This record gives sequence, structure tokens and C-alpha cells, in this order.
Amino acid sequence: DETADEEFYMVELLHFNDRKADAIYTDLLVSEVFPSIGAEVVINGTILSYKDFYVVKYPSGNAYREAILENNKVQEALANRQMGLEKYYSWATKLIPKPFLPANLTAPPFEWENDLGPTPEGYPTTLFFHAVEFAEIPDYDKVPFTRIPESEQMTTGREAVAKFDELAGPVKAEFGIRAVAWLDVQATVAGSVVMDEIRIEDIPSLQGLGEGMQTDTWLEAAAHRWAGVTYDAITAFARSNVDINQYSN
Repeated sequence: DETADEEFYMVELLHFNDRKADAIYTDLLVSEVFPSIGAEVVINGTILSYKDFYVVKYPSGNAYREAILENNKVQEALANRQMGLEKYYSWATKLIPKPFLPANLTAPPFEWENDLGPTPEGYPTTLFFHAVEFAEIPDYDKVPFTRIPESEQMTTGREAVAKFDELAGPVKAEFGIRAVAWLDVQATVAGSVVMDEIRIEDIPSLQGLGEGMQTDTWLEAAAHRWAGVTYDAITAFARSNVDINQYSN
């Protein structure tokens, strides 16, 4: 177990039938369990009224095992919580180090007032949640909007997504988009959906994102990403409830 003695991040994606049981479980963790082991909810977003995702930073796999898996009180609350869930996915991940991300996505975040006009009162931060499984061989034939010449096509799905990052990174940065956490999946803990990476980014302006997505550079970049990931990819916009940038230190 690579996370036994190392810091890791647990990512949960929840589809609710009933939020009450989740509130009881979450309150127990946040008020009692996490302070005792130094764990913390670093990101939480609401995708729809019935969907949430959590990213919890744990000091080690051993701490997680002792505080969560071997804690009878937590396991009882977890069993009740699961009765209120329609679907539940969970992945154990590690933070991808800052040098492996496009540099412009870890630059200091936009000051809205200076760069994008005044923030509307009560405006919530938008989070972009993207969980991907890389295709073994990218399928450029399935891309419906831009044709990439064969000579410019990547040979693996991971390389195709890296090409997307290379091209789209400057466009994202221009409109203030910043990486909050890019996570390398170590194991699927719950659910049958296998992922390779989970990326969470801050979007200060959906209008700005829309403008960026209309550029020729973005369309070329998006073609590489479309070809490089499987159909199991999960993409969603979320209202931010907790948003602690893991690259700000």
C-alpha cells in the first residue's frame, strides 16, 4: 500500500436520495474524527441539488484505516449514510506535484475586481470537476468538431491529454482558471468506475470560459482531449462550498 505512511487524498462523488444521513456522517468526521488525526476537507462542491463531491486530505493511509475503517462509531454512521445514497464513488489519490502541471495554471489566482470587473454580491466560485480514464490508444475518429491531421496525432491517450494541457493551458490562464488540485488515482475504493486522474479547477467566470472555448486553439486542444479519454470520463461544474488551493503554498 503506497499510501500507508504517506499523505493522500480521498475523493468521493455522491448521488443522494436523502442528505440527512450524510450530514450526520460528515458532522461526525469534521467535528470529532478529522481533528484527532489531522485530516481536513480541502474541497467540497455541489454539482446539483442531489450531487456533491468531497476531497479529504489524510496524513496517511494508516491514519485513515484506524480512524475510519476500524472506528465502529464511524462505520455505523457510514452504513446509515449509504442508505441515503443512490450512487457512491470513491478514489484514493495523490496530489500531482506542481512542476508536472502547466505553470500558468498554478500562478496566483485572479483578483476579480482587478481583472474581470466587480464580483456580483453573493457570487459563488465555480469548480470544474473532471475525472478521466486515459484511452490506451487515442481515437481521433470519434472527435466530431475538429480534424487533427494524422501527422499531429498522439500515440497514447495520456500523450493526447498532455497535448490538450499544452495548448489549452494558456487559454485557461488568460481567463483566470487555476488548478485547485490535480490528483493521480492510486486505487478505486468504491464503485466500479476506474479513473486515472481527477482534476479540480477554479473558474472565476463562466463567460470567460465560454469565450476561451470558442477559440481555434481551444478547439484543437479539445480534439486531443476528446480522443485521449474513454467514455467513462466524468465532467461537471459545481458550486464551491470549500475550496483550498493545494498549490498555493
